[in-house]
Formats: sequence, C-alpha cells, structure tokens
Amino acid sequence: MSINDETLRKLLVETQVKLGEFSRQLQLVKSQQQARERERRLNELTVKELSVLDSTAKTYKSVGRMFLLTDVTVLTKNLQTQINDADKEIKALERAGNKIQSDLKDTQAAVRDLFGGQ
Repeated sequence: MSINDETLRKLLVETQVKLGEFSRQLQLVKSQQQARERERRLNELTVKELSVLDSTAKTYKSVGRMFLLTDVTVLTKNLQTQINDADKEIKALERAGNKIQSDLKDTQAAVRDLFGGQ
C-alpha cells in the first residue's frame, strides 16, 4: 500500500510545523529556566551577604520606586522563600523541557519512518 504524493506532502507539512513548534517551545522553556537560575543565584548571593550583617543593621527592601526599612531576618526569610520557589519552578521547567524534547524526538522518528517506508 503506497501513499500518494498529495497525502505525503500534507504529512510532511504537518510534521514540519510540529517540529518548528516544538523547537520554539523548547527554546522558550530553556530561556525561562536560565532566567530563574539567574534569579536564584542572585538571591543566594544576597542571602550570603546578609548573613554577614549584624541583626541590628539597617536594611532596606525595594518596593516599587521606594525603599522600606526591613529587618534582616525578615529580608532573609523572604529571599529563602524566593529561592525555594525558584527551585520548584526550575524543576518544573526541566520536566517540561524533557517532555518537549521527547515529543520532538518522536516527531523526528515519525518523519524518518514515513520516508524510510517509502
């Protein structure tokens, strides 16, 4: 049983669209993951710098266009929460990236099978 040229052309166009979409999604996930990792590192460095300070030191938190006087322990706690949230998001993005890569490989294998069977 052979596939006629028109059907083959439609399948090829559909798979090319899928491959392009998966590639874009993968690139987006990777850039989001890099941004979250960068944010996490920045928060870790800030916590490290705050740990050196005395608990009576004046620290300020940026809120919009102003700075609010904030206790060092509160500021450190908020940063630790942000670090934990970033870790969770990074893991979720890794899972999403792995799924997209799997879908991409499956689509590529389908293209190879399609043309290998001809």
